[in-house]
Amino acid sequence: MRYGLAMTAFVERRSRRNLVLDAMRGFAILVIVYGDGLIGWLDNAFTRSFDHAEWEGISYWDIGQAAFLVMAGVAIMLSRERHEGRGENRALIVKRAVLRALALFAVGTVFTYFTTGELTLRPSGVLRTIAIGYLIGFGFQFFKPSLQLGFALAIPLLHDALYFLFPGPDGPFDRTQNIGLVIDRALPWGSDPGGYASLNVIGGAAVVVAGLWSVRYYRDTDRSVRRMLIPTLGCLALAFGLEAAGIPFIKRAWTSSYHFCVLAIYYAHLMLFTLIARTTPGKQLFRSFAVVGRNALVIYVLFNLFGNHVADFVQFAIRPVIRSGPLTDIIPPLGAGTLFWLLAYLLHRMKKPDPLPDPASQ
Repeated sequence: MRYGLAMTAFVERRSRRNLVLDAMRGFAILVIVYGDGLIGWLDNAFTRSFDHAEWEGISYWDIGQAAFLVMAGVAIMLSRERHEGRGENRALIVKRAVLRALALFAVGTVFTYFTTGELTLRPSGVLRTIAIGYLIGFGFQFFKPSLQLGFALAIPLLHDALYFLFPGPDGPFDRTQNIGLVIDRALPWGSDPGGYASLNVIGGAAVVVAGLWSVRYYRDTDRSVRRMLIPTLGCLALAFGLEAAGIPFIKRAWTSSYHFCVLAIYYAHLMLFTLIARTTPGKQLFRSFAVVGRNALVIYVLFNLFGNHVADFVQFAIRPVIRSGPLTDIIPPLGAGTLFWLLAYLLHRMKKPDPLPDPASQ
């Protein structure tokens, strides 16, 4: 309890950022940290139902990457406003964004090498897709919101049209011979072992642009909850309408039905988080999430590299006390997740506060 109150006070003192955005980012990372650990350690039918769909279908885990892409778009707009508030010119802001995208792409390349042993520039990796989407989306921030919305709606449909124009032996979304994988095999890096097509970066960029357009819901949280129902229900209707028309939910091919489904789920989460943030207990909880959200990249990379080792250490540490039973399977991943949460808090303590408040936090 004392630790939680100290964390809340510390974040309140230093934060000049958008609490809901950072809390959503932190929540997504914590779902990965705790959820992946429990899925891997418990490995039963229930936990596996939350894991990524093998091809067609969608699970809760399948919205994580798209959620980070939406939040990247929102962060682009908020960051621009913050830096312009400091008097920085556009050239410096653009330079910082390009360097950030290149750095994220490089981190993604090194990360893939250490986790899979493959050294590749294939754009379909999680961090590399976010980097490319971030760079493309950054350019769209200077367009009118109506053009941003048009791009976010039209590009997924054009992306699907490419699959229908060049179908595989088993149809447009053939699992092994779809146009996305055929293109990848013709390129130096070859196709992704998991079936993720490099064409996904197009859909990823559209999601980032959707985030640019969605920044309005973070600026005016007092009046925007009801307005969020429109994109939530609209995206949900598009998703199931497209699915009924023969375009299945496939994350690995980033189909338009998947695209709009994850946007609908994201907006539903945003409504819930906005409502919870209006309460005092909700703000305290979200500040503890925010310390993870503000160090999301570091925690994501470290968890994927060392999460299993930390869980092994926790299991070794509790062995003298708990030798058998279900707790031996549950405590290690939960303990590892908590240690990474504490690491995020320590990293947050080391950061300097922003000298000017974020306009969206007012």
